[in-house]
Amino acid sequence: MANLHSERKNKQLAPIVDIADRVSTVTMEQRTPFKKGKKRTTEQENVKERDDKKHNGIAEWLRRLDEHPLRVTEQVRAKELRAKAGQEMEQLGNMVQIPLWIEQFMGFTILASLDCFLYYFTVLPIKIIVGLSWGRHNNAVRLSRTYRERVTLLLILCVSVGLSQLDTSKVYHRIKRQSAMKLYMLFNVLEVADKMLASLGQSLLNVLLSKKSYRHMRKQQILLVALSLCYLGCHCVVLLYQTIALNVAVNSYSNSLVTLLLSLQFAEIKSAVFKKFDKEGLFQLTLADSAERFKLTLLITIIMLRNLGTTQLPTLRQLPAWHSIVSNIMRSPVVYILGSELVVDWVKHAYVTKFNRIKPGIYDKFFYIMQRDHATSQQVYLERLGLPVLAYVTVSILMLHTTMHTVVEQSLGAKMWPGKHLTIGVVLTIGWFLVLLLMRLGIHRVLVLWGKHIRSRTPNNNKDETRIAVSSADYVTGPVVDGVGSMDSPTRTLIHGPELTPPPDIAEKRNEHDKNKPRGLETVTRYTMASKNIW
Repeated sequence: MANLHSERKNKQLAPIVDIADRVSTVTMEQRTPFKKGKKRTTEQENVKERDDKKHNGIAEWLRRLDEHPLRVTEQVRAKELRAKAGQEMEQLGNMVQIPLWIEQFMGFTILASLDCFLYYFTVLPIKIIVGLSWGRHNNAVRLSRTYRERVTLLLILCVSVGLSQLDTSKVYHRIKRQSAMKLYMLFNVLEVADKMLASLGQSLLNVLLSKKSYRHMRKQQILLVALSLCYLGCHCVVLLYQTIALNVAVNSYSNSLVTLLLSLQFAEIKSAVFKKFDKEGLFQLTLADSAERFKLTLLITIIMLRNLGTTQLPTLRQLPAWHSIVSNIMRSPVVYILGSELVVDWVKHAYVTKFNRIKPGIYDKFFYIMQRDHATSQQVYLERLGLPVLAYVTVSILMLHTTMHTVVEQSLGAKMWPGKHLTIGVVLTIGWFLVLLLMRLGIHRVLVLWGKHIRSRTPNNNKDETRIAVSSADYVTGPVVDGVGSMDSPTRTLIHGPELTPPPDIAEKRNEHDKNKPRGLETVTRYTMASKNIW
């Protein structure tokens, strides 16, 4: 009975045990994958942790490798970068302003040079006639009063007559047949000879035309006159060759000669940009550019007038349309030459002031000095600028006297009468004298008004001190470079060592020089060794 009862009980509990076994099996199956997944997750975390430690170790090694004991902090570095960016922005703004300051200075100096040039055609003859004709003094006093004018006129007439036999057409064709290499050498030789003769002539004429030198020493005076005639003749020959060579380039059908002239002008950039400049050197460079600009303008004007005299003048009906005239002018080599001269001056002065960290306001001091010199006397202005006006006047007479005569004959046609050439000469001389006199009076009036405007900018009493003196305020802060590299203060300290005091840099030397010589610009002239070079 007991066995039967246990068997029956087991049969009743069998379904329950079966269900429990199934549940246990399912539970074990669910637990087993969970344990495997947890183990995999732990391994992945360990691998990731090892990778992070390895990456952090590499980053730390690179950081230590890049460390430098002299490195400044990030805040100091950011401050230095902001200051440097402000300085560079100021430099870029100054470069943009350079053409305005340059052309203002060039405009005044060219007008003043033209005023001095026209003086020899207008005021000089009047002063000689009035000085010799009027007055109650005896002849010796009259001659003494017009000594300077008479000697100047003697030099011009003698050289003009002596060089009038020079056949410029033969010189023109001789230059035209030369190769480009020979012309390149010719232009360079003539340019160097022009500067050397201009410096020599300035010294000779200052001694000869002085009222106190050699007035009672006839032998020395005759020797000086002979030397001055030789100088003026040689300088006029050089200028004649320069004018004719430029005329060949302007009239040439190929662009080879024009390209040669442009290459010579752009060579000025290379010779001046990557050099250290102080205030005296920059002033002398500006004077040289102004004298070169006036010379180029005068020679091109002479060439245009000569070409006008060799062509048949058209009538009003034969004139082309205005747009055709403008198009021909814009495409002419004259525009290329003058335009390249402007661009070269702008680029050269922009980079010179940038590398030497000079503010463009310094050109206003140059402007004031030239205006004061022109208001003082013509001799002081010409000595400062180094302009050989006497040679320019003589070359203009040699190149234009036959051209003007030809133009008048073409306008008169075939009309003939006795003494025609003499009458044409007299009428032409009087007509051009009146035209040039009116032009000179107008230019002189403009210069006087312009000078009053310049002087009105400084209302205080000590005008020269404030307008000429150069201080540290006229420079942009920062290290001065020469276009190749720069050296800041930490680098200089590292090179010279912490124990030694670093020597003053370029900017500090310049500030000390300006402090000792605040009016050093007054001593600068075109042909004095004011700085390291004579431009």
